[in-house]
Amino acid sequence: MASNIETTAGAVIPSHGNGVLQPWQPGQSGNPGGRPNAVREALRLAREASPDAMRTLIAMMTDPSEDSRARIVAATHILDRAMGKPKEPPPDDKIDAPDISSAEARARIIERIERISAGLRDMDAEHADNPNNPNNLKRPMADK
Repeated sequence: MASNIETTAGAVIPSHGNGVLQPWQPGQSGNPGGRPNAVREALRLAREASPDAMRTLIAMMTDPSEDSRARIVAATHILDRAMGKPKEPPPDDKIDAPDISSAEARARIIERIERISAGLRDMDAEHADNPNNPNNLKRPMADK
C-alpha cells in the first residue's frame, strides 16, 4: 500500500496538492499573532460585567415573585461560581451524605448563599470610593 505522505527536509507534507500545503515546522506556532483583539476585548467586558451579573442572579434567587425554576437556575449558577461545579463521583464510590433532613439542607444552603451575598456587599462597600471600580460607573438603565 502506497503512503500518502512524503518527507521533505524533515517536514511531513501530503503527497496530493503538489506540495502546496506547508506544515508547521517544529517549534513554530500555528497562531503567531496570539488571540485576536476582539476576543481579548470580549473577555475584558465579560469580566467587568461579572459583578452585576452575580447581583442579578442573587436578586432573582431571593425574589419570591420569580418563577421557582428561574430561582433554582440562579441558585445553581451562584453555587457553581462560588463553590465550583460538583464533581461526578465514580459509579462504584459510596457517597457519604450527611444524615440531615431536606429542611436542614435547605437552611444550610440558604445560610451559605447569604454569606456569599454579604461578602459581595462587603466588597462593594470596601471599594465604594474607588473611581476605577466598574460598579461606580453610571450606566443607563435598561428598558424592560
